[in-house]
Amino acid sequence: MQLSGFSNLLIKDTSINCLFPRLRRQLRAQILMYAIYTPVFGFGFLRRSTSCIHAVVRALLPCTHEKIRINRGTLKISFFLIISLQVFANSEEHQRPMYGGVDRTKNPEFIQENKLFIIKATHAFGTREHASEGYVERGFDLYSKNKFNKSMEHFNQAWLLNEENPYVYLGFGLLLNKEEQSCEAYKMFNMANKKGLKESGFLADYAYTSSQCALSKEQGEQQDLFNLSNKLHSEAAHTPDKALLAYVYHSWAKSYFLQENIIKSQEMIEQSRNLGGTIDNALVQALQIKLKTSN
Repeated sequence: MQLSGFSNLLIKDTSINCLFPRLRRQLRAQILMYAIYTPVFGFGFLRRSTSCIHAVVRALLPCTHEKIRINRGTLKISFFLIISLQVFANSEEHQRPMYGGVDRTKNPEFIQENKLFIIKATHAFGTREHASEGYVERGFDLYSKNKFNKSMEHFNQAWLLNEENPYVYLGFGLLLNKEEQSCEAYKMFNMANKKGLKESGFLADYAYTSSQCALSKEQGEQQDLFNLSNKLHSEAAHTPDKALLAYVYHSWAKSYFLQENIIKSQEMIEQSRNLGGTIDNALVQALQIKLKTSN
């Protein structure tokens, strides 16, 4: 899909959104995925394309049959005004997924804050679902700029707007992985997958995180997680994109190394290399050490 041309279509012409609501929903999802993934590096390397972000915001806006002209400067200002509202005071719970599990429905102050935030966000985006997607997009943008605390705040706000948004849990998982909390990240990726996220790059990261989590488990549960990791990698390998497939094989090689299956790890490295993948030198060196000690 030629996103650059289609981005302009979304920004300049809203008629396609109004005439074809089902197509609109599908394209909005495709654009959001494109904003997150890159075909060259697979998952985890986020795009920083301003035009892509604007395209997502345009696709999230309420449908109207009136002809609308969108000024990019105005759109940027209004969007950032919306997402920078100081509705929530800074606290430790806001830096944990889903506000650290705190029940915000029993605190009168939180109830009022939530209500005000939801009203403003829904008014700006048209629906809570659209608003959630907008906050997720901003969360990924902040993540790509290493602003992890702010990123977590936006993912939490996206979760508050729509708990069924799979990208919210994807964002939580990424941030938990940054903190080396692999089992907590695994749980979030699992939730994202259950809520419909199936993209190959995501499945590869979900799979590798499962193997990382397995290392801290007892033998029975550990093997179950290793089996899940291999299953997910197998599913992720069903992609026609060679660069993305190289990423999947590289992820699988790392996973097999954690499983102490050196032969399989080497095989996956070769498959990734044959597709033009970049191999982690640390992984190659670790494999060489393993081979020397086993002889």
